[in-house]
Amino acid sequence: MDTSNPSQPKGKRTGIRSKSDSLRREVYLITLSAKDEAKPFGSLRGGETVLNARGKALAASWRELASLRPSLEPDALVIGPRRLHGLLLFKPKGPDSVTLSDAIKLFKVLSSLRLAQLGKTAEIARSPSVTPSGALAGGANGKAPSALWKKGFVEKPISGSAELAETRKALTGLQVR
Repeated sequence: MDTSNPSQPKGKRTGIRSKSDSLRREVYLITLSAKDEAKPFGSLRGGETVLNARGKALAASWRELASLRPSLEPDALVIGPRRLHGLLLFKPKGPDSVTLSDAIKLFKVLSSLRLAQLGKTAEIARSPSVTPSGALAGGANGKAPSALWKKGFVEKPISGSAELAETRKALTGLQVR
């Protein structure tokens, strides 16, 4: 897949993911959306998002990215009833570096598994039909972990420390609906 800018002459094209801040890191504002449910991560009360257990599990999954891939630096995060907006910083290229797409896949899988486990815990509390191996009979709510997220994601490259600071400030004041 060609990710170059077709508006430039063929020999002068640059990739769309080549933005980096003055600290030589790639930085992206990421938006992910829930697939089907009306408000799977919380609710709005008085203009503020009140996270439920699933929303809190997403926040924990976001923070856990750094321990799984040291080249990732999860930064500011806003979780709304249906969406997640977060800043993801990539340390300079190294042996453990990952692509943006791989980082998003990792987060989606990690968060989906965490939420599936959360669902299993709630399901066990309601109906203790557990197989001898400890698995739930019939699965967690009948859905595969991948059913949580819409396909794809929205990315906005952040270029420069000033834009990074401005985006962090905007995220802290964001009201997600």
